[in-house]
Amino acid sequence: LALVHNAAPVAVVRAATLASEVVIDHLTDRHEHEDEVLEVMRLGDAPFDRLGRVRREDLPVTIDLTEAAQGQVREFTRGAIPNETGGALLGCFVDGRPVVSAVVEIADDDATPTTYHVPEGATQEAVSAAKEIDARLGYLGEWHSHPSGTGPSPLDVAAMAALADSDDGPTDPVLLIVQPSDGGPERMEAYVTTEGRLKQATICLTGDLLAREEEVAS
Repeated sequence: LALVHNAAPVAVVRAATLASEVVIDHLTDRHEHEDEVLEVMRLGDAPFDRLGRVRREDLPVTIDLTEAAQGQVREFTRGAIPNETGGALLGCFVDGRPVVSAVVEIADDDATPTTYHVPEGATQEAVSAAKEIDARLGYLGEWHSHPSGTGPSPLDVAAMAALADSDDGPTDPVLLIVQPSDGGPERMEAYVTTEGRLKQATICLTGDLLAREEEVAS
């Protein structure tokens, strides 16, 4: 956070030491360091308000949600009231950030105002069907509604942690909770599963993915 010629001697030495550690780690094929190492040597705004190594789980998280996907979630949520509903989040990664471009509703005939479960095998079928339409789409996580207005339940946390640990699950799966409101737009909260826990993420509304023809032209 400071120009090099204004940096304290201790910070300069620490930066040189860190650079040496990373180079040695790479040249010896140890790979003990993460792909990105963040070291705070001068205090700034959060999450850089503590000296030392910044953990990956301490960094703020943002997911992109297309306006079309947001509209789908709202439509599905309203149609299921007073019961919960949910399904799969589909999309891809752009510059390392998840982009939710489509959502699929997966019906649960036993859903109630406080419970919803995805039938076994339904998610895989939904993802396969979406890939036939657009091969870029992949499984990013889950969404469901909470008409009660509550946040993630302990069952939600456990389910997302299990999904993150599964061999065929997405890395850092996303959970989108939709809370209907009387007369107003639904409230949406996004979470990313990191280190076995849910971390709240900022939702950034965005446009749809470019059509394949537009990608080629660009």
